Amino acid sequence: MNSITVVTPCLNEAANLRDCIIAVKNEIGEMGFDHIFIDNASTDDSLHVLVKLKEEFPHIRVLSNSYNVGVFSSIQRALREIKTEWVVPFFAADLQDPAHVIRAMIEVQKSEECDSVFAVRADRRESKALSILRNLFYRVLRNATKGAYVIGTSEFCLIRFDAIKQLIQLNDPNPFLRIYLSQISGNVRYVEYKMEARQKGKSSASVFSLVDDALNGLSLVLPSVFSRVLLGSGVSLIMGIGLTLYSVFDIFLLPFNREGLLPIGITLMGFSVLFGLVAVVGHYVYLIHNSLRAGNVATTSEL
Repeated sequence: MNSITVVTPCLNEAANLRDCIIAVKNEIGEMGFDHIFIDNASTDDSLHVLVKLKEEFPHIRVLSNSYNVGVFSSIQRALREIKTEWVVPFFAADLQDPAHVIRAMIEVQKSEECDSVFAVRADRRESKALSILRNLFYRVLRNATKGAYVIGTSEFCLIRFDAIKQLIQLNDPNPFLRIYLSQISGNVRYVEYKMEARQKGKSSASVFSLVDDALNGLSLVLPSVFSRVLLGSGVSLIMGIGLTLYSVFDIFLLPFNREGLLPIGITLMGFSVLFGLVAVVGHYVYLIHNSLRAGNVATTSEL
């Protein structure tokens, strides 16, 4: 019986599917493994290509979503079909995450006897502006999770399936899995690697999808973010009140006044109240949103 399952969600990746299958097979084929491809309602011929490739490569399994549920929900749906002890929850069909990293993670797990091994993206091929925004976003997540999330990690990891069975039960239409994975990973080790450039096809990721994922990830840690904003607002409000009182006292009672501090104090108080209200209202909007959130009704079938 195979002991490892590799999961590859795909959307319009027809040009890369054969290369992806062969790359993984060349690295870990002798170990025996399952490779699940879950098509996310592709509009190209990805699903047709996968069905044909299944005849040539009997070790692969093909799942199909009735509509696009997002990459994280696709992974979650594929996890329901796992029958092995270990799983790589995400391996990109475009091969920007090299297949040899899977072997490296397996070797580290065997030598260290750990519960999980996470691949860390040490280098990304992207613009400087996007890199800065991405790092800022992940630093917020790291601080909000008290260091549980390690910057550069994603769903590309090797982890015991027993450890992530609870992810299958999440009633979330688009679970930001890397946050959950970072909190249930147990005794963990890390392997650094450099992302490769996409060789074929066009990425389905866009600025809008990246923003959607960022907002989705932040929704998991917003209570912590809101509490920090509220605390900071309280501190700045006290400072603003202090500056205002000092300025008023200075203007009327001292011969050498510093009335220039008065507008600074008033402005600081105003912004403090504004951000405090945003934090409180945002927190309650988050709670309402979280209580109304429900799973989607897309169906997933195996071909």
